[in-house]
Amino acid sequence: MPRKDNPAPGESPLSPLKDIINIREWQKIQDNFSSVTEVGLRLLNPDGTPITTHSQQPHLCRELLPNSPAKEMLCGTCLPTFLHGKAVVDKNLSYVCEAGVHNFITPLTAIDGRILAYLVVGPVILVMRKSKEEYRRMAQALGLEFEDFWGALSEIKTISFHCAKSLVELVKDVAEYTIRLAYQNIIFSPVQLTKILDALLDVAFEISHADIGSVMFLDRTTNDLTIAASRGITEDIVRTARVKLGTGISGIAAEEGRAFLLDTAGRENNKLAPYLNRPQLGSAMVIPLRTKEEVVGVMNIAALEGSEVRFDQDNVDTMSRLAGLVASAINP
Repeated sequence: MPRKDNPAPGESPLSPLKDIINIREWQKIQDNFSSVTEVGLRLLNPDGTPITTHSQQPHLCRELLPNSPAKEMLCGTCLPTFLHGKAVVDKNLSYVCEAGVHNFITPLTAIDGRILAYLVVGPVILVMRKSKEEYRRMAQALGLEFEDFWGALSEIKTISFHCAKSLVELVKDVAEYTIRLAYQNIIFSPVQLTKILDALLDVAFEISHADIGSVMFLDRTTNDLTIAASRGITEDIVRTARVKLGTGISGIAAEEGRAFLLDTAGRENNKLAPYLNRPQLGSAMVIPLRTKEEVVGVMNIAALEGSEVRFDQDNVDTMSRLAGLVASAINP
């Protein structure tokens, strides 16, 4: 997405990223990632000024803290010290604001190693919320009405540390891949593609709570789907698996470009029935990775028979949006 247009709202005209990628198009991708994951995202210039509008910005950061009498103390930790804020970044590239929520930050680099921007993911609540009494004491110390503070915190997503890191890696990989495409004018780099698909699977597992799965990429020269990333699958299967376009559930999904929910209803589909003799799987989804032009692969996600997880159409729709975002980004 090479840059051709005027700066987007809120974008600095001095952004070193603006001459490489289309910021308006990236804003759409960023907004959609935030919508799917329910986690805020933003891009900052190397001097800390915004490149993109903060996607999924919560009420806590949008109105409550900025309008507080203690604004300077509270909002000073919205940025780390190296971006002229007051927050200290730890070894995990995260920092905590005075309201007790976490942000993660990572640089986006050019092919020459130059930092073009910083990606900030958050705010999020890590692992679990504090007790109501702890938040009550925090609100008092910050000069905030407890009910307002509690209500604002309830909007912020609680996620695991691993989920946060997986999301950071996925968005970073997609962004840096987009930057490299703009520089190099290539279709894809196999090494970078594998990284992106692996990060996609990480995020998909965190969102869906699946037990086993894979991302398969389509080789148009042979019409074979092969495994590019996997979880819970033996190395022998990963190395040798080949699925022809139009055969097997993955091949049918890739050929028809549509997702399948494999539950009781799925077993009644005559076209799929011959491939459903897998009693170890309790619930599964097969999601095509679709660009604007074509299907480039599929994502297979499953919960084992003993799991309490059962997928529904909402899960399919969410995974389809996530897969579509990544597919479009890696093959624009």
